[in-house]
Amino acid sequence: MSPVDETHVSEVDVLVFDSDGKYLCRAYAQGQDIVTDSSNRNKKTFDVYLDGAGNTTSAYVMVVANAHDAVEAANATSPFDASTTREAVMQSMTFASSGKWNVTGSRNFKPLPMWGCLSSVDLSNTASVPVPSIALLRSVAKRDRRRSGIVNGNKVAHADQK
Repeated sequence: MSPVDETHVSEVDVLVFDSDGKYLCRAYAQGQDIVTDSSNRNKKTFDVYLDGAGNTTSAYVMVVANAHDAVEAANATSPFDASTTREAVMQSMTFASSGKWNVTGSRNFKPLPMWGCLSSVDLSNTASVPVPSIALLRSVAKRDRRRSGIVNGNKVAHADQK
């Protein structure tokens, strides 16, 4: 998996919660709306309209990348509303995959789901609110395995796993 593949972002959901952790609104960006910085491929920028954030002066902003289907499925199962907590939303999003996660090549490419959060964001300016950088963490662990050893019949005499 190359660093470019590991940091690929094809879609972004932005979920906003009030200072008590209650759901306010969400927005979605995808494809050409997400711009990769030419000097730093790890940096992405996008604009979203947060209809429903009101004059919140201390919002909690959660960004979920490459997992729009999981966000939609969670919302379909238990619709997000003013009584929905941030913890409930986070617990309701799941990712399923059988076999190897395909993050390379163009055939069935599936970028890694990522998430990040920022607290105490002032959304009271209704015109435009630049949000500082949010570091995104992979939601799926990467594990490379290599086995070596001496096989004697059906038994491994010595094996190293890294």
